[in-house]
Amino acid sequence: MVKTGYVHNLVLKKDGTVWAQGQNNEGQLGIGIKGRDNPDKFIIKNPIQIKKLTNIISLDTRDGHTIALRKDGTLWVWGGKNSSGELGFGSDGSDRYN
Repeated sequence: MVKTGYVHNLVLKKDGTVWAQGQNNEGQLGIGIKGRDNPDKFIIKNPIQIKKLTNIISLDTRDGHTIALRKDGTLWVWGGKNSSGELGFGSDGSDRYN
């Protein structure tokens, strides 16, 4: 399954692993945010595996955030500014979680 956000792409493979590439300025790739002072470091050109995600059965992405459903029923959400509550824990946009 391939999902595309505004500037990032994610692939859910049959084995339940998730691979990501593209822009990561809002943490939407699920690998943390590195290189804040250098926007060029926000771009991941070759797909990389999101190691913490295993046994994923469904995946979706929007502008700057991503949602994954694990086989055990847990929901994983990351990235974005959360200005509209898209991460599911309020909408003041002031908190970032890793």
